[in-house]
Amino acid sequence: MHSKTIEKTKSYGKEYPNKTFYVIGVDEGWCGLFAIVTHQLTHIAYARERGYIPVIDLKNYHSQYLSFQDRFLYNSWEFFFEQPCNYNLQDIENASHVIHSISYFDPPDNQYVMPYEAIVFDFKKMQYWANLFKKYIRINSEVMNVIEERIKKTFNDKTRILGVLLRGTDYLTLKPTKHPIQPELKDAVVKVKECLLQWKCNYIYVATEDADIYSSFENEFGDILIRDDSFRWTQKDLSGGKSNSNLFSSTINKKAEGIKYLTQICLLSKCTSFVGGNTRGTLGVLLMTEGFENQFVFDLGLYD
Repeated sequence: MHSKTIEKTKSYGKEYPNKTFYVIGVDEGWCGLFAIVTHQLTHIAYARERGYIPVIDLKNYHSQYLSFQDRFLYNSWEFFFEQPCNYNLQDIENASHVIHSISYFDPPDNQYVMPYEAIVFDFKKMQYWANLFKKYIRINSEVMNVIEERIKKTFNDKTRILGVLLRGTDYLTLKPTKHPIQPELKDAVVKVKECLLQWKCNYIYVATEDADIYSSFENEFGDILIRDDSFRWTQKDLSGGKSNSNLFSSTINKKAEGIKYLTQICLLSKCTSFVGGNTRGTLGVLLMTEGFENQFVFDLGLYD
């Protein structure tokens, strides 16, 4: 058994005597949305291989999308997604067989751990996780309506769009150990210009939380940049070792901020081709896309 995972078996009543539910209880701390998604996906893979029915519990565990006063009141997973197998926590309150997975991200069996920094370069493994993602990670109808409207409004009649995802801010100021190294801005701009020509793209859509990066792309690409009015930070906002989560924790409408980010990932997944730094967001794009004509992910190693 994985050293950081505890499983507890409970019986709460006599309902569903022929089913075993696997409640995924992970304290996600300040992890971003697609770190949360990939953690949950590994547990879903583990559960389904054993014939368990996964139920995601982000009601009784912390995530940055649920304020402390709302903890135990709402399941923040359901702000964005449906439950994997359409059973929720209320449905199984009287279930006969329930396994609670209380863990630090990873499932009990190490074979289901997802080293995302390597997955994006391994086609076979990416296909495995993408198939699971498309089956079990389903955006709920409320959010899907928002996303579809945003795609229609943002892309309109534009064709041959190059999607670009770049992390900056705290990734560059903190350089988190064992996380993928992000490209320098000048190198990213050169690569995007190269890909625009080679892949015959007409427009660029850029997703980044970094205001300085976005401003540079506005200056470099002008009218072919599809504008996005998302809120962004500068590195100066993150002085003194702060992370984006420090600032995000003061955001009043956490659900709305999460939906905006999920919408950006969906927009990227609908582009013709894609260029990105190696991040969980990029992994999310590659899990969601139905396929790009061309794609490039920076492979620069890991921060020490």
